[in-house]
Order: sequence, then C-alpha cells, then structure tokens
Amino acid sequence: MGLHKLEIELTDDLISRIDKVSAATKHSRAEVVVETLRENLPGEKDLEALRVEERLAAWRRFQESVSNIGSGRSQEEIDRELQEIRQDRQYDV
Repeated sequence: MGLHKLEIELTDDLISRIDKVSAATKHSRAEVVVETLRENLPGEKDLEALRVEERLAAWRRFQESVSNIGSGRSQEEIDRELQEIRQDRQYDV
C-alpha cells in the first residue's frame, strides 16, 4: 500500500480545531487528520452492514406501502400506488 496526497479545502473552524489537537498532541496537522480518518471511517464490514440496513429500511417502506393498499380500491388506484412504490427504490446503487 502506497501513500497518496489528497488536496482538500477546510473551513477556518476545522483548521483551528486541527491546530488545537496538533498542538496538544505534538503531532502534525497531517497526522491528526489521518488518525481521525483512520478512527472514524467505516470499514468494509461496516459498509456492508449499512447496505443491509438500507435494504431493510426499503423493505419496511415497501411492506408499509403494500399494507396500505387495502381492498375497495380500483385497479387504477392500486396500479398507481404500486408504480410509486417501485420508484422509491433508491437503495439500488
């Protein structure tokens, strides 16, 4: 694994906070940022869990929508609502 440079723009507030941590820990700005990212970015397993949670949330929305269809509605109303449900599939990336 090589090292790569990343150019980013930060607000004055973030730079100030990084500088305070840098001074308190006697680490460079870069070390503070890298360590913060290392501790806070989700790992591969965490990302998979997020994808599963998104799909479960979509499934729950689908179940709720389907349960609201009910009887006594015209076929046109049911078809329209099913079309809306299908368009709500934002979890497929």
